[in-house]
Amino acid sequence: MKSNSVFMREIKLKKARVGLREDGIVQTDILPEQELCVEDVKEIVEAIKEVSELKMMPQLIVAGPLSGPDLESMKFLAMPGSSPTAIAEAYVIGSLSQKIIGKFYLSFNKPARPTQMFSKEAEAEEWLREQTRKYWLNQAPEKK
Repeated sequence: MKSNSVFMREIKLKKARVGLREDGIVQTDILPEQELCVEDVKEIVEAIKEVSELKMMPQLIVAGPLSGPDLESMKFLAMPGSSPTAIAEAYVIGSLSQKIIGKFYLSFNKPARPTQMFSKEAEAEEWLREQTRKYWLNQAPEKK
């Protein structure tokens, strides 16, 4: 699940890299074999805010093999305001353990923004485009 995305702006962190793509998606690549604690997640969120320049954008998270959040991080991520620039979050995961964690996250933590798990990056990108269209349609001023 190696991502070859080219970023217009990029920040490299200890456990991840965050970048803004030309298509307006903010992508976070989690490095292999990383367990993310709340502090790691907060660092990633700050990097996302920086590359997005505090604009609302879709978020693509590509998890490296054997990588994922701890329980406290999942609780934090699901909270309103934990990802203030996210229109929606699409996670690309590959392993059975990541799928189990993803299902647990969606079922029990119930994220405050549209969130979905995918095994293919192209499917995640298409879902994010659809969520972005819906978001901006809902933001349009009501016609009288």
